[in-house]
Amino acid sequence: QCEMDHPMSTSSEISQLPWKEWAVKSLVVGTAATVAGSLLFPPQSIYLAGAQVPGSVAMGLGAAGGSLAADLTHQFVLPYIPHNEKYEKMEYAASSLVGAGLGTYAASQFLGGAAFMPAVAVGAGSYLIGDYSWHHFLNKAEGGLL
Repeated sequence: QCEMDHPMSTSSEISQLPWKEWAVKSLVVGTAATVAGSLLFPPQSIYLAGAQVPGSVAMGLGAAGGSLAADLTHQFVLPYIPHNEKYEKMEYAASSLVGAGLGTYAASQFLGGAAFMPAVAVGAGSYLIGDYSWHHFLNKAEGGLL
């Protein structure tokens, strides 16, 4: 087998990906960013897919999307970087924080532009809450609820 073959080549391997972890973490990250956004930023709304939604919900969606994008990057991009094994966990942590932070910041720009650092801090902090919640309270394999 060629070492350039994709590690997830069959549907059974794809079904074994941690979809539940990714979905639950993204949901917790999005919820945490929504709550933080409603507490820290002025109330605003945005039209999203034809519906008016609160700005804090848009920020939560941005954080959740960034979190999911980071998980997919960890699964499908980082393994292809040569000689990366030593740094892969650090890169995953950094990409997760940056992904959630930038997702939140991007959503805030549709709301008239929140300052960069507060928006990124909300997203990154929300990712930390989601990751900690998954690994300490929610993951059934580690004694959690799900």
